[in-house]
Amino acid sequence: ASRTAAREPARSSRSGGGFTLVLALLTFFLALATAGYVIYRDPPWGRLSKYDFSTPEAAQKARLEIERNGDYLAMIELGKKLDRKKTTERLNSLEVKKSIEYQGKKGLFTSYKVDGKTRKVIDWFEKDADSGYWKNTYVSIFEIEKTDKPLAEEIRKWESESEPSDPKW
Repeated sequence: ASRTAAREPARSSRSGGGFTLVLALLTFFLALATAGYVIYRDPPWGRLSKYDFSTPEAAQKARLEIERNGDYLAMIELGKKLDRKKTTERLNSLEVKKSIEYQGKKGLFTSYKVDGKTRKVIDWFEKDADSGYWKNTYVSIFEIEKTDKPLAEEIRKWESESEPSDPKW
């Protein structure tokens, strides 16, 4: 039996090699296409690079394109780029002086700096029933005044201590 095996030609170990090569090439090109799509959709250099902000006219058009496209990531990126300095200053100088409760909502007497000037505001929060997270809410000073005049006066006094600042912020 061993003599017969010695006389038979060796079987090719490359059977099906063409199919394997085609499959490997298809997989490679699919991976390249996927990488290209991901880079196009979420460029590592930022989503704003897809829009032109070189002139006021182009910036206006770009903002409308961002809105039309529903490109929320670009909106967030633009906001971060435009307000980074003010937001950083505000965060670094943020102080919560005291906390109050009014009709199930929490009010924080906060102060922070914007363009070097101190702002004093009351930030209102309420707990979201579904998530359990605290979220910003609105409480009217006029409503507070109807039910708690001393609290309304305290809020007005606190907010009046702000230094005049840019009305856009």
